[in-house]
Amino acid sequence: MEQRESKSKSVGRNAFGKEWQRTSSLRGLNVEVSKANERFIDCNEKMFAVPWKGGGGSLGILPIDKTGPLPKDAPLLQAHSIPLTTFHLSQIVPDLIATAARESTVKLWSVKDGDVAAHDGKPIAEINAHPKRVESLCFHPTSASIIASTGDDTKINLLNVEKATSAIQLEVGTKDRVTCTAWSSDGKLLCAGNRDKTLRVYDPRASTDPIASTPNAHESAKGFTVTFAPRHGIEGQPIVSIGFNSRSDRVAALWDSRSMEKPLCKTVVDHQPGWLTPFYDDGTGVLFLAGKGRTIYYHEVNPAAGSIQLIDKFVANDEFSAISLLPKRMVDFRKCELARFLRVTPSTVQPVSIYVPRKNKHVFHDDVYNGVRSGEPSTTAEEWLNGKDEQYKVVSLRPPNMKSVYELSQEEGGKDRATATAIDKVDAPAVSDMPTLALSTPRDKRGELQQKRPGWLYDSFEKRDARLSAARRTLELFLDENASKPMETLYLRGASANAVVDIETDFSVTSSDGASTMTLRAEDSEQRDSWLIAVLSIATAEQAQSPNASPYGTPNPKADALSGPFSPRGSGKLSLALDKLTTVKGVGGNDDMSSSSHHRMATARRLEGELLVTGAPAATPRGIKQSLTSWFVSSGYHAQWAVLRYGVLCFYESEALAKSAPDSPVDSVHLDRVNVVRALISEEEEKSLQSQSTKSNDNDDDEEKDMEFLEQATPQVQAAATNAFRIVTPDRILDVGAPDAESCNRWLHQLQREVGCDDEDPRRQMQGIVYEYGGFFDGWQPRYLAVYDNELILLRTRASTHILKRIALPNVANADVVEEYVDGKDTPVGVRISLTSGATLRLRADTPEAAVRWSESLSYLRKYASDVLVQLLPDIDIDDLDKGEVEVESDSDLTEKGLLHEHSLIKKGDQSLFIQLYNDRKRLRLFEAVQSHKTLRSDCVFVLDTGKVLWQWNGKQSARVLRAKGMDLMNRINKKERGGAAKVYWLDEGKPLEQDVPQHAADKFWKLLGGNIADDGSDTDPEKHPSINVVHPSIYAVDADGALRFVHEGQTPHCDVLETTKAYIVDCHIELYVWVGKACSQKQRVRAWLIAKLMRVRRDLDGRERPPRTTLMRQIEGGETMLFKERFVGFPGMLPIQTKPMMAPSKIATKKEQPKIDVSKLLNSPAGCVDNEDDDAPFPTQLSDDVTLKVWRVNDFDRIPLEEENYGRFRSGESYVVLLTFLKKNKECHVIFFYQGRDSSISDKGTSAYLTRFMEAELKGPSVQIRVEQGKEPMDFLALFNQKLLIELGAFDIDRSEARLLYTRGSCAKSVRTVEVKPNCESLSDDGVFTLLKGDEALVWSGGRCYDFENESAKTILAQFYPNHKIDFATPKSKAAHTFFDALDAPPEAADMPAEDLGERYELRLFEVTSASGVVTVDPVPAPLCQDDVGLRNVYIIDGGENVWIHFGLKSLHIEKHAALHVSKAFCEQTKLKPKAWVTEHDHEPLEMRQLFHGWSLTRRGKPLQLGPPIQHKLEEVLNDYERETYSYGELLDAENLPESVDRTNLQNYLTDDEFAEVFGMTREEWDRVPKWRHPDMKKKVGLY
Repeated sequence: MEQRESKSKSVGRNAFGKEWQRTSSLRGLNVEVSKANERFIDCNEKMFAVPWKGGGGSLGILPIDKTGPLPKDAPLLQAHSIPLTTFHLSQIVPDLIATAARESTVKLWSVKDGDVAAHDGKPIAEINAHPKRVESLCFHPTSASIIASTGDDTKINLLNVEKATSAIQLEVGTKDRVTCTAWSSDGKLLCAGNRDKTLRVYDPRASTDPIASTPNAHESAKGFTVTFAPRHGIEGQPIVSIGFNSRSDRVAALWDSRSMEKPLCKTVVDHQPGWLTPFYDDGTGVLFLAGKGRTIYYHEVNPAAGSIQLIDKFVANDEFSAISLLPKRMVDFRKCELARFLRVTPSTVQPVSIYVPRKNKHVFHDDVYNGVRSGEPSTTAEEWLNGKDEQYKVVSLRPPNMKSVYELSQEEGGKDRATATAIDKVDAPAVSDMPTLALSTPRDKRGELQQKRPGWLYDSFEKRDARLSAARRTLELFLDENASKPMETLYLRGASANAVVDIETDFSVTSSDGASTMTLRAEDSEQRDSWLIAVLSIATAEQAQSPNASPYGTPNPKADALSGPFSPRGSGKLSLALDKLTTVKGVGGNDDMSSSSHHRMATARRLEGELLVTGAPAATPRGIKQSLTSWFVSSGYHAQWAVLRYGVLCFYESEALAKSAPDSPVDSVHLDRVNVVRALISEEEEKSLQSQSTKSNDNDDDEEKDMEFLEQATPQVQAAATNAFRIVTPDRILDVGAPDAESCNRWLHQLQREVGCDDEDPRRQMQGIVYEYGGFFDGWQPRYLAVYDNELILLRTRASTHILKRIALPNVANADVVEEYVDGKDTPVGVRISLTSGATLRLRADTPEAAVRWSESLSYLRKYASDVLVQLLPDIDIDDLDKGEVEVESDSDLTEKGLLHEHSLIKKGDQSLFIQLYNDRKRLRLFEAVQSHKTLRSDCVFVLDTGKVLWQWNGKQSARVLRAKGMDLMNRINKKERGGAAKVYWLDEGKPLEQDVPQHAADKFWKLLGGNIADDGSDTDPEKHPSINVVHPSIYAVDADGALRFVHEGQTPHCDVLETTKAYIVDCHIELYVWVGKACSQKQRVRAWLIAKLMRVRRDLDGRERPPRTTLMRQIEGGETMLFKERFVGFPGMLPIQTKPMMAPSKIATKKEQPKIDVSKLLNSPAGCVDNEDDDAPFPTQLSDDVTLKVWRVNDFDRIPLEEENYGRFRSGESYVVLLTFLKKNKECHVIFFYQGRDSSISDKGTSAYLTRFMEAELKGPSVQIRVEQGKEPMDFLALFNQKLLIELGAFDIDRSEARLLYTRGSCAKSVRTVEVKPNCESLSDDGVFTLLKGDEALVWSGGRCYDFENESAKTILAQFYPNHKIDFATPKSKAAHTFFDALDAPPEAADMPAEDLGERYELRLFEVTSASGVVTVDPVPAPLCQDDVGLRNVYIIDGGENVWIHFGLKSLHIEKHAALHVSKAFCEQTKLKPKAWVTEHDHEPLEMRQLFHGWSLTRRGKPLQLGPPIQHKLEEVLNDYERETYSYGELLDAENLPESVDRTNLQNYLTDDEFAEVFGMTREEWDRVPKWRHPDMKKKVGLY
């Protein structure tokens, strides 16, 4: 049944979920979760219970506030000797628990405050409820001693706990067992669901038989769950059931318990297989749905409107097995907590809260906490059985001193109680108003009717396309289905509709004023009644509105808060009209307009303004481009006022008329009948567009284009739009201009959005001037040819809207380029368009290139517009194929030949899959290869999948990223498709086996490939193998009508191209996939499979022969294989990897004038990290209940949670993901850091970024990604760990038994951190604190220039991460000092040196000298500083106080070095310390320079750096060499030993004038007169080249 969008404002809108911190969870449980349909957890205000794993029916019962690790010997309630089947905790008597097992007895237990240890182990009552097994238990909501039980005897027993007897037994009337039960809120009714798909409602005290029922409540026989869903204080007990439809979608249905012939509505929740448990809050009308998985859905249930609307969903970080709702009186109303759940996993129980954001948390929000149950009984068992009914008792959570939100004014953020509770004042429609009719939601309707046309002699009936619009409240009659403007419109406000007496097919509709009447004729009485009901539903709904409301105007602001203008109301007019109807059948048939294949859902958004439209001649329009001015003037445009609302564009003579007479537009266009809306472009833009059309089909498929497709970038043509656009309908063309570009773009965007235009491909926008041959006398006439949607339209001129010819693209047979006689010669400028009817259209383009573009574009577009089955299989009759009369290879034969791959067979190990990974320098390619050792290539990576074992073979020439991709593919196959149970091995060409790869595994690999390349001498050289031709996938869709449509070719497609209602054939040339959507029919599935098998042995659409080994594979929606997902972009977790080489930025840009470098700015630049307490952090750094932190370690392409006690303890060989979650303006926000250790692998660093992006897609609320590199940690990041950040060397699994040295340092208290360094004396420095960890001792040595906060930080690190170490301080001459320095191989006298006052520490400064901008610049590098800041490409000036170092990078330029020398010289001369200046080079740094940095490392990724001898030259010496202008001839011949400043290409310039004349035999003036092309030969002769 169709469900309209809710017009009410739900209390739960914008709600969000939040997991509690790990410290608030209970860990160490042993929950039994083996049975899918059993209860796993239940709770009340005092305790919760979970079934315990082990023998018998043990129940773990724990206090609700219990947290932390659970002792292994935790007491259990041994409820039964056999496994439990169900249990339930009373919400009225908190100590009462009912249990049942696979026996006939129900036991009642009283466990005070959840303390099982104090329980005597005896039940307070035992009731023999059923002959055998008890299935479910459900306590009464108002009586403390009534409980409903079901069993395998298909009976429902109501048990009296006080007397331990069965009080009432309800009859089910079927042999199928009862799967679920639920009480109404007042305890009067009981509903039950059965395996026979029937939902039954009982009044147990009135009758043992059901008072109402509905068969086939849900289509699937898997069963369903139920709950009553009333609103507090409102009569009526609607029911919500959660089951499955025929496509196995999980569906929620809303029922009126008083009339259950049809559901009020049904809505699909998701497509998962497990059951969903409903939890309902009758105070707010919010329905929570959760089951096994990670998701909690929350919906708004509106019984009066007959709707269930999804509000949002919460996705947890980890999966849970079940969930239970705590009583609402336990929520924290100060945080606006809507609901609190307990989620259970096999080992933990953790709270999850749902909050509603409120600006003012200092007032009590009565709308959120309305009708909270007190948990007290209203009746006894005897009173209830004797007929007493009492509503449940409620309690107010509002403290005495807190104001209500209703007591505040609206200016203060308060609410109007009358408005806020309007939903509570609307009762559900009475049963008498809807005897057999589903009138709860007025709906659009469309179909063919006949309209009565009066004549002078007799009346006639003419066919009309009728359209009923609930949004506009209109009945419109169109000439036919192609007309965009209605012939007649009748407004239904207060209108009446009646059946015509004595003519069972006719009915009449009369407007409220009686001025307009339509008499219409349907095909039969059933269709007539359907139209009558639809008209009356809208007409009676209108009575709730002001009579002045307009279908095109602004909605009445006083409309009902519950359902807007469409809430059904009982009325006399409706009842009288319905009395005249016969029994109605088929309401909501195929002519209901719940969706449209062409038109998107029309929005209620109003857009209005002045536009220029076709009409009487007028003055030159304003704001139109000059190139279009003559067009608009000559075409007769004049200004009109346009209004867009509810999918109709209306035009009025003026704005005033639009407001005073909104029902009388001069013209209108219904957007659901519009083919395309397109910007009008200039001739220059038109030519540019045509040039793009030929590029669109290129197979240039790279990462950048894929990402553009992912981001849904705006088409280029729309960016070039003018101030005008064209609307094309099936019956006319309308050109519209706007006063300015901004308004034009606004109109164009909204119209295209509602029409659903798909104009991204430039070939779909082909348009331009051509010439049509009009015969001998007319000759070639200029025409304007354009492609609009799936039509080819020929106009007289660009400005004309009169259509000369209109050709549907499916009717185009061929579009060939031919020669035409032009300017005295035959030129290939003709385009001959042959139609399927045999007719021909003869056109001519301006140039041969334009003719080719038209031919190729039309040939390409006709694929999309027509059924391509005839082109692919011209000799096959589709009907014969469906009947099985066409010979097709059987599945068994294909499987036996290895040409049909079944995922299930591969998973079992009965089939294998051989995948080749290839890098074509644009992106990685994956495709299936022939399973043979002769296929192996040294530049590729191969993955062999045998189900239980996965092998990866790496060619010796394969790129590192290719190997990483293969590893990622194997890990995803293993994790996603094999559940992590497959074994994984890696083999490297030409290398011995790794330690974890046994020889028998390698032997098995070569056996499966038919031989070893080492044994038979197979050559893996890529030159000896055929070249790899990449063929991009072509995709065909089998529509609901069985037609085969061409939907994609060219670049890698996005997964959104696959629709669930269709079946697809994905043609990869050497592989054919058949993808089946969940909602497609059996006919589509079978036809797609048969066509694919025929395509396998035939040429493709482009005429290419297929390889004999072309394979087939089925794919089911939601269960796609990794190989199939690699054919697309956009699948979750399948991000493309860019393999284009990253182009290094040019060192020198365009030639610029070198400015003078201001050394004084360098002298005044700050040193170290500045602790500015006035600056606010961009995010909160102090953890609390509203600010939480989670840390994961990256390992093997996955994330592993870090224990909270190790937060802030990182390893340099690892990468991490850190998630900070906090509330900002009552909205959950996230900051995701991916921390990359200096020695972590490239794959781990890439995975950390990948996981961060994946996590961002899962989180709710805004999120920001921040990369943090080791050594460059910002102070805000350090503050998250309270300045307790420790970075140890190595990876997670490195043995840590040897002595270790920790170095604590920071320029201020907020920047301090601790890193591990090599335990030797070269690592020591007077700047900071060092801690030696040796055995169980921690020896602390403070440098002479350390700060007090560094000492405190070192102690804090030891207390946090090494609590068991004994701390001692290495003071001079102490035993600890000797132990400290001896361990570091320091001289013995170092331990006895007295402490010296070395003065104030000089904080390090670093300046980068670069010429990347075209001129040399010197800029300070921001703190914190690390060794990686001193890079390869540039020159760096390191200011260490007493010494200044000029560091030459390996790839730095001469101009940078020369400038750095001069700047450093001036720097040293102007600073007060008058430091010495030294020059060093990359990988030749002396120890004194390295000690300036915090933890300079001589390793990279665990391997020693290749360092040369230290280089330390005085600045003056190097500068003199750089500025030397002349060299002797002998020095120039020894070019290798010349200074780097010498230009090797012009060595002759360094000779003196006399030596130049002696070497070359001429003067410099004579040299300059010699042609330059002779200079190289002359220099070669003398050796200066």
